[in-house]
Amino acid sequence: MIPVKSITLTRAEGVVEDCVTVTVPSWDAATSTLRKWAETAPDAGDGYHKCDYVIEWQDGEQFEGRYDLVHIRVKTPNFASFFRRFMACASGREKPSHWTEQTYKAVLSRNPAMTDWAKAAFNSRDIGRMGLAA
Repeated sequence: MIPVKSITLTRAEGVVEDCVTVTVPSWDAATSTLRKWAETAPDAGDGYHKCDYVIEWQDGEQFEGRYDLVHIRVKTPNFASFFRRFMACASGREKPSHWTEQTYKAVLSRNPAMTDWAKAAFNSRDIGRMGLAA
């Protein structure tokens, strides 16, 4: 299992003072950062703030994505759980409950390279198996 080297989070939306970039060494530290940021994120019905992330593993492989941050009263962030669910979906292991089987197959077929990478990563990389409780 290839461990995570770092996770870089960039809060791309919010008041200027909140729009910062931090690099942390673990899933737990990423979750803690997002939980702090969630205190000033939009509340229910007010949208979300985009947070970009880059995960780097010890072998130099990287993955970039986006996390949609809402107020902590709406949803308590757990970055490890979020990324593991994302990978389960991207690898073809778990269909989101609100998608039909046809939609899920269509989404997976749009980017077969991503699906193949996710399948391999699911078995060889730390993809959020550990983390703070939700």
